[in-house]
Parts: sequence; structure tokens; C-alpha cells
Amino acid sequence: GSANGLPLEILFMERIDATNVRLAARPEAGIKTIADLKGKKIGVATGSTSHYHLLRALSQAGLTPADVTLVNLTPANMPPAYVAGQIDAAFVWEPNVGAIERAGAKPIASTKSLGMITGGVWVTRKPFTAGSPKTVQRFLAAWDEAQRDYKANPTAVRAYEAKRVDMSPADFDKLVAGQSVAHPTFAEILTADFMGPPGKEMDSRLMKHLQGIAAFLVAEKRIPAPPADWPGIFNTKPIQTYLAGKK
Repeated sequence: GSANGLPLEILFMERIDATNVRLAARPEAGIKTIADLKGKKIGVATGSTSHYHLLRALSQAGLTPADVTLVNLTPANMPPAYVAGQIDAAFVWEPNVGAIERAGAKPIASTKSLGMITGGVWVTRKPFTAGSPKTVQRFLAAWDEAQRDYKANPTAVRAYEAKRVDMSPADFDKLVAGQSVAHPTFAEILTADFMGPPGKEMDSRLMKHLQGIAAFLVAEKRIPAPPADWPGIFNTKPIQTYLAGKK
């Protein structure tokens, strides 16, 4: 969106998922490591986060996309394709990668093992942020309260969500465990591990990750060029204001 001129900005990173995106492979096909993928068929959603992960995985193993056969599939179609023997492995996120693993696949790589990051961010339109500062502050307060409530009673919150998405509490717990989710506090977001301290956002882990994604999307011809205004993609001033008001 930013590369195409939409006036968007990231307010904060709501979570980081260490293992939500995983590469699961068929053991009976002799795949135990990433290097074993040579000559195999891999399910991937072209242009997605998992595609970006797969390219990194292949590179780390000394392989190129030409060494494998990439099968462009939607995440929902990957489990049936695996069961039908149409692919030997898939790089995708929950709940689809969990379904593939329940069908016998074994995980051989993840976001964490590849030294990458993925997760969720809250994005807003710049005119809204600038024109409705009180509303933004109320939203941040509500989010902060929700996170405190979740940490105080995760079992109840997960049970509610499990019912909402028509899953058993046990299966929902397994899904969350498979993601290895961490929800940073607003103070943690303002560190180099997330969006960076004020004035040092360009050196943050998330900014470097986004720049890597931009290069990937350009190479895949999904966008014509990277965003022109990288500093303008982050706006942590509302978080700074919120934290200052709590002191």
C-alpha cells in the first residue's frame, strides 16, 4: 500500500510469531533438512510471507528456486494437496500448516530457525491519526487494557475465541502454542527489537524486515518500486504520548 502511494502508517506491532509460519515436509520422501528439498514439489502462496520465507530457507541451504518445483496454492488448498500427494512440502502458516502436520508432515524450518520475523501490526490512515488524536488514544488505552486482561486470564480469553471460530479449547490452545506468539508491551515496541526508540526507527528490526519484504516484492514484480518514504511508514508518537500520560 505504501509503495503505491496510500497514506498509511504503522502505529504499533501487536504480536510477533516465532513459529506460526513453518515449512513442513513429507518424511517418507526423504526430506529431513532444507537441503533435501532439491528436486521436490513445494506448496507456497506466491508473493506471500511464506514465499519470502521459502526463498530465505533455500538460500541458507545453498539452493535456488530452480532447484525445486514451486506449486502456487492458496493456504487452504495446501493440506488437501499434501494429502493427495501433489506436493512434498509446504511453507505456510497456521491453521493450515498444523493440518499438514497432522497428516504426517514434519516441520523442518520456521520463522525463528531462519532468523526472520513475522506477526501483526496495526495500520491507520495518516489523515485519521492526525485528525483524531483523542480517538487514537482511546484505542491505545482499550488495547492496553485488553492485553492486561488476556495476561490475567488467558484460559478464559482463549475459550471465548475457540468458540467464536468453532474450535475446541484444546485445539485452539494447540494452534496458539504452534504460533509461539508474544505480545510486546508499548514500552517494548519502542526498542530496537520492534519499531525502535524515538529517532532510531530506521535501525529497528521491523524496519529492516519491511525493507527486505519490499525488495522481495519488487523482485516478484508485485510492486514497481520500494516505498519512497520509509521513515513515514512508522508513527510511534501516539504510543509515546500514551506512555507519557501514564507516568
